[in-house]
Amino acid sequence: MAAYLKQNKIKAFSMQASKKAMDLGSPKSTNLAMVAFYSAFGLGPLSAEDLRSTVEKMSPAKVKGINLKIFDACYDEGRKAASAA
Repeated sequence: MAAYLKQNKIKAFSMQASKKAMDLGSPKSTNLAMVAFYSAFGLGPLSAEDLRSTVEKMSPAKVKGINLKIFDACYDEGRKAASAA
């Protein structure tokens, strides 16, 4: 896989999304962690701001704080990975 990625000039990034979500207090938020990390690269059809706004608007009150915390932490991790590339 590494040879294919290099040959096609594809940069790959990863994070331990389930561990990050668990460490931040919500193991059920692994998908949110991955979306936030990915949004930091600016490659999708929606901006990180759009996604964060959706999380803020759609999260039930009792989990809104933790969801935003996970989004922000994983987005920041993605920004660090992107800037290191």
